[in-house]
Amino acid sequence: MEQRKLTEAEVRLMAFYHQLIALGRDTEVAARLIILRPDGSRFAGVSLSERDLDAVTDQLASLNETKKVLDAEEAAQSAEDSLGKHFAEALAIVSGPEQLPEPTPSDIDALIAEAEAILNGGSE
Repeated sequence: MEQRKLTEAEVRLMAFYHQLIALGRDTEVAARLIILRPDGSRFAGVSLSERDLDAVTDQLASLNETKKVLDAEEAAQSAEDSLGKHFAEALAIVSGPEQLPEPTPSDIDALIAEAEAILNGGSE
């Protein structure tokens, strides 16, 4: 029987499965996981001991915390970029586009600093 080539999704599932089974060889079963393909068909099953389950849970918790920090940093950077663009566009409307030189990064940083000061209740 000829074997078919694994899809990219199945290769990722296989890597995930191999990481799970490599956790340990404990015979005690605390949990059984079934890994499904995107279409819902069964791909593989794995049994985990209490120690394995704790290790996976701890690592996922750590990964989720890291992702939260990275997502927050990305959102803050996006907000800064949007705010700088907004102030540059507002300045162009007030001054007229023909009179407005191309803003420099320091111009945008200054506008953002001023906006943050206003939003934080301070004034410059």
